[in-house]
Amino acid sequence: MTFTAAIPTASSNKDFLLDAWNAQLGSVCGAFRTVASTEQITGSISTRSFMGMEIVNVNVSPSHIIRSQKDVRSDGAEYYFLIGQIAGKAHIQHSGRSVLLAAGDMVLVDSSQESKFIYAGSESKSISNQLSVHVPRTFLEGKLSPHQFGERIEANSDLAHCVWVQLTAIEEVISLFNDSRIYPDAFRELFLKAFTYMFYTDRHQDRFVKIMSNLLKEAGAQVSGVDFLADMSASSRRTIFRIFEKRDTSLGEMLKYIRLLRFLKLCKSHAHSSVHPTVSSLIYQAGFSDISNFNHLFKANFGITPRELMTKH
Repeated sequence: MTFTAAIPTASSNKDFLLDAWNAQLGSVCGAFRTVASTEQITGSISTRSFMGMEIVNVNVSPSHIIRSQKDVRSDGAEYYFLIGQIAGKAHIQHSGRSVLLAAGDMVLVDSSQESKFIYAGSESKSISNQLSVHVPRTFLEGKLSPHQFGERIEANSDLAHCVWVQLTAIEEVISLFNDSRIYPDAFRELFLKAFTYMFYTDRHQDRFVKIMSNLLKEAGAQVSGVDFLADMSASSRRTIFRIFEKRDTSLGEMLKYIRLLRFLKLCKSHAHSSVHPTVSSLIYQAGFSDISNFNHLFKANFGITPRELMTKH
């Protein structure tokens, strides 16, 4: 599995005095303190909101970014941070572990605990680029085990693949949600289920992630049936259905989410293209076979019809 996320880097890097950098970092990420060998930091920070989460890009030259118990007390423990390494490398010390992240790797960080981010390098040009997804604690509270924090999620794992595919897709379509006609509350629920359930802890979690990884890879294609998914994940058909039921969802519901997301990506990719495909052709490309049913599904999730969305884009 190759790391191919298309998440953009933050805005152009520039030089900051250390105090100015810390002020900007604090305004976006909360109580963190940067320590560097000089009084100058090269980097950039940008942020955007989506579906109840903040997604932050942090580019930074060699330095240490620290969150102490004093910082925790002043800032509270409102979030879990999902850190994804886009480029460069970083050492993360958290929850009694020290891990090295390379491109594509991830780690979960609990904002209620101390942490240290070490960006190494011999010169200011050694820039590390990270994505930090600020997941409200309520989304994952009680669903995680302590061993998940500070543990490296390898770039070639099914879990990393699932998360990067979703984040990359969301990045591609996020501007569509600025359309005042769209009311994505129902789709938001699907997204939060698909995204946060990736991190839940139970004895079937590896199987759930493997199944979702397969579905995400095949979005828009002829999706494998339940028998294939059962064989692929070493499960019975009954277990497959129970795995999803325990997560308050269904295999069909997750497949609808994946295909809706693919349809949005197709709409976005053709927005400024000289080729203007029909709505029905995009519906088929997204993996739906019944246009009437899709129209009802789309309007239920977004408040407008696919044709209305395409009229503007």
